[in-house]
Amino acid sequence: MIQILSRMLLFFVILSFGCKDNSSQSPDLTTYTNKSYGGIGVTNEKVLVVRNTNGLVNIQGAASTDTITWYLFKSVQAETQVKGDEKFSFLKLSTQVVGDTLFVDVYSTVNESNLNCGVTLTIPSGLICKIEEAVGNVNVSDLDSVLIIENAPVVDLKRHNGSCQISGGTGNNSLELSLPENGYCRVNVNTGNILLKIPASVSASVYAKSLNGVVSQKGLTIAVDEQSSGFLSGKLGLGNGEIRLETNQGNIQIENL
Repeated sequence: MIQILSRMLLFFVILSFGCKDNSSQSPDLTTYTNKSYGGIGVTNEKVLVVRNTNGLVNIQGAASTDTITWYLFKSVQAETQVKGDEKFSFLKLSTQVVGDTLFVDVYSTVNESNLNCGVTLTIPSGLICKIEEAVGNVNVSDLDSVLIIENAPVVDLKRHNGSCQISGGTGNNSLELSLPENGYCRVNVNTGNILLKIPASVSASVYAKSLNGVVSQKGLTIAVDEQSSGFLSGKLGLGNGEIRLETNQGNIQIENL
């Protein structure tokens, strides 16, 4: 009898481990995408602040002085197209004007994973631009104004004709700019490489420091004051502007554009 009971108990143990609990399994998810666009009128605003807590930010300068065009690219995961359409409605773009500043926010109304929304803004090239709270990469091109970027994972800057300040990031930064007279390029990131490309005609003081990396320059005539493997200070031309590049972990390269 004891032997029979032992065999029955073993059978039920094996059975319980062999059965699948389908109620705890996640259903198959499909990725659905959605694109939309619109316009924002610009009147007396001088500063644009962009915040996107759900994806990347693309900024493109344009000749227009009175219009910002926005494009949203939404990507969600859901069991069906109907549920995907419902999730698209959770991703929003809103605007608010405070004084001379226009705020553009891209966000989700629910705290749910698998919701992504990238935003592209075509803006007047002379509008001062500040990008905050970007959880995705930041790409900026063809601006003629001051640019400020905070805490972006990766920054890619093309054909910039103004001052810029980048801080707090944790990824690589590639910057291509023509520094205006008395302008500045200030980059201070936690980790990541910094590549700065500037014309040889730029006039600026130069300070570049990496706590754990190499600082180098190529194709530029810098009057060097002090230099080591992880540090460079000196002057380009008359030193009218300011170039200050700092990273805790990564290499810094300054080269001729």
